[in-house]
Amino acid sequence: HSFVDCLNFGNPEKPDRMGEFVESVRALGWMSKGFGIPVVSGNVSFYNETPFGSVSPTPTVIGVGIVEDVRNAISVDFKRDNSAIILVGETNDEFGGSLYSKITGLRSAKVPRTDPEKLKKYSESLLSLFNEFEILSCHDLSLGGLAVAVAEMSVASQKGFEIEVNSFVELFSESNTRWVIEAKEKDAEDVVSYLNAKGVKAKVIGFVGGDVLVYKLNKEVARIDLSEADNAWRLGLSRYMG
Repeated sequence: HSFVDCLNFGNPEKPDRMGEFVESVRALGWMSKGFGIPVVSGNVSFYNETPFGSVSPTPTVIGVGIVEDVRNAISVDFKRDNSAIILVGETNDEFGGSLYSKITGLRSAKVPRTDPEKLKKYSESLLSLFNEFEILSCHDLSLGGLAVAVAEMSVASQKGFEIEVNSFVELFSESNTRWVIEAKEKDAEDVVSYLNAKGVKAKVIGFVGGDVLVYKLNKEVARIDLSEADNAWRLGLSRYMG
């Protein structure tokens, strides 16, 4: 297993630009050492700016690993009606740099915290889970948080869902080290108990089925037709590219 990187930054002769680069490299080294995976190669592109400003500091990382049997790889698309949707990981009030903040104008200085030891523990627990139970699908939570992740799983499978959460934080926060997994209904509570016993937080939040994306938050309910979500996902760039 290894990482390679591609680092894109502005003019390194300007102290703030060089500072962004130094801290990004420091963070990549901290995470790779903590996870025990070497960064074997990479490249750096500087001076990516105009008189009007610099590009955002953009480190891009690609990880390469070995899957012993690709037939056992778990894809992101929902597989079965009435199966359970389970949220794995801890959600915190972290909206700095998030898609929710960008769209709504929310000001937040709380950027999601990373923790290589926690990531390793959770990842190994999930891999162990996959060997103990038939997990039907799995997707990481990243841009857009839980709300976007389950929508992507729905679009990929053309199956709707219904989930219920406690707050908009749980829906849209982009806290690190979280996944959504789909398990057979009969296995759901056992899956949660298995992960909890390993010190990993998990809970059932809904089920797969129908042709509508249903988000429940307290007494509020948002419903999006699957066809509408699918259209937005497939044609979203057309408004910018024609």
